[in-house]
Parts: sequence; structure tokens; C-alpha cells
Amino acid sequence: MKLLIGFLLILSVGLASAENFDIRGTHQQSVQLGGANSIYIECYCPNRNVVISNSKKDIQLIIEAKYSSIGYHGKQTIPTSIEPEQMQFQVNRSDKTLKLISLEWAFMHHLFEVERLQAIAPEGIDVNFIDLSYDDLEDRKRKLLESQ
Repeated sequence: MKLLIGFLLILSVGLASAENFDIRGTHQQSVQLGGANSIYIECYCPNRNVVISNSKKDIQLIIEAKYSSIGYHGKQTIPTSIEPEQMQFQVNRSDKTLKLISLEWAFMHHLFEVERLQAIAPEGIDVNFIDLSYDDLEDRKRKLLESQ
């Protein structure tokens, strides 16, 4: 009897995790400076770096992202790829400042994050990061949609 219960428990855990997914994608985004001399990048982006280029006239983002669902117990549509629009950063302009905002979010068992970001900026442009904590990602998708 214990063997049967153990087998059913293993089978049910396997079935629950069968709906998990973990997909990755890459995207490049080029943003014209439009006279901006300061760039602020708001993101969680655990791995990021800035490269200064004397040949660039705009800022280029090379984005490596992950979209996953771990431990979800219901039926769900499993995507086959990450849409480029999901990886694209929002662009806000004001005076001489350009703000690039990631669309990273988390909700219950689901997560969309920019795992690695490389920002290539022209020489003389100040690039700063506004750090989001992992906790900031919770329910952020709804907040981003409401702000548009």
C-alpha cells in the first residue's frame, strides 16, 4: 500500500510539473538619442554592462531574456518563444534625458526577466541604472499596462 501511495505521489508531482516551461530569447533594440546626454535604464537585469563606442550615434541594447513557469498546477498555454515586443524596453524622453524601462515582471509561478543586458552607448553619454529588486517584479506587468 505504501508503495502504491508513493508511486501516485511521484506521478502527481510529475504531472504538475509537466506544464512548466523555461524559454529564452535574444533581441536587439536601437534607440535614437534625440539630443539626450543622460540615459537611465530601469531594470532588474542581474547581469549587465555598458560598452562605450566612439562609432555609435544611438544607444543599442542587446537583450537576453528568460520567460518561465515553475510549479504552476493548472493548465496553461506553453509559449514556444518570447515575443520581441516583450523584450523591448519602453522609451521615455524628457529634456536631455532618455529613460529606458524594462518590461520584466513576476506573478505567482511565472517570471519574465532580462538575464543579461549589454548597453552600447556613444562616447560622452552618461549611462546609469535604476535597480529593480526581485520583489519589485511581483505584479509589475499589471502596473506597466496601467501606466500606458
